[in-house]
Amino acid sequence: MYTLRLVAPVLLIEVEVSALSENSRGDFIRVRLSVAGMCGSDLQHFRTPGASDRATTQRLPSVEMIASDVEAGYPIHECVGRVVSPVGDRAAKELRLAVRDRVAAMPVGKRGLAAEVLLTRPEATHRVVDASLTGERATLIQPLATVRHAVSRLGEVAGARVAVIGLGPTGLLAAHLLRHRGAAQIVGIDPACRGDLPALVGVDVAASRGREAEDIIRSSPKIDACVEAVGQRAGTPADAVNLTGFVGVILALDVPVSDDYVWPFRHFFRRNLILHASVTPPRRPAMAAAEKYLTPHRILTRLITHTFDIRERGIAFVLYASESPGSGKVVLITESWNDRAVH
Repeated sequence: MYTLRLVAPVLLIEVEVSALSENSRGDFIRVRLSVAGMCGSDLQHFRTPGASDRATTQRLPSVEMIASDVEAGYPIHECVGRVVSPVGDRAAKELRLAVRDRVAAMPVGKRGLAAEVLLTRPEATHRVVDASLTGERATLIQPLATVRHAVSRLGEVAGARVAVIGLGPTGLLAAHLLRHRGAAQIVGIDPACRGDLPALVGVDVAASRGREAEDIIRSSPKIDACVEAVGQRAGTPADAVNLTGFVGVILALDVPVSDDYVWPFRHFFRRNLILHASVTPPRRPAMAAAEKYLTPHRILTRLITHTFDIRERGIAFVLYASESPGSGKVVLITESWNDRAVH
């Protein structure tokens, strides 16, 4: 089968590898990939393989490694596809899964992006119930699940004034959820121009990071809660502390780029602030709840602004990383692989 392999920073090549050797019975489910959504946490892998996790031994591959399936794939986790082989008893019972059922899944191992057949587990697999959700739209289920869980950690936000730092797809999903939960005002902060997307999800004021954001914050009541939805920049957690008012709450939502950050602890301490961190929740129930939320809130599907075929993955990643004006969610489809047999 075919997969993509990151052979150098910003260079993904298509390689042929052996069929999945893992037994698909029991805890494993084999899924043929249809669509993959890009996440900001993927970009650090794309730029520097293994940079986000010091515990890994990931490195740029040798020629022998490229030709093998040992490190085939790429760690994208917002995947939608169809079950391609009989599932084990556990998956059949818990998920009511059958061959050709459509699922949102988070792959295991390193066979993520564009492996024609990826491997997942029941606890990271959700059967998509809403037939009207296209594959592209269904890629929102996994990130929405993560953001819903994270935002719930803020507690009661009705009537609160909230700042969201980072108006990429993660921050925009958070803004919509905060508005739905009754936030009185949402201030969005992002140096990139996101076009009409912030207003679409309920952001009242969108400002660039820096003086403009400071002026907006100082000219109006205090920020009760701040969502840091960037993750890839070392300075934004400190911005969150400086923006948040007395006894406010900060939510660290996105994946950190480093183990250590400069932290304005005196401000944090004197203001009696609370910091919550949030990673992916129990996946299957969270994804089920996310689909239920997405069905009546179809406006969120407009956050998907660009769709590329898998053969255009380099263009897609560069566009996503560049934060071009008006850009939101970028997805990859595997149409050019549809005429290949599933191994």
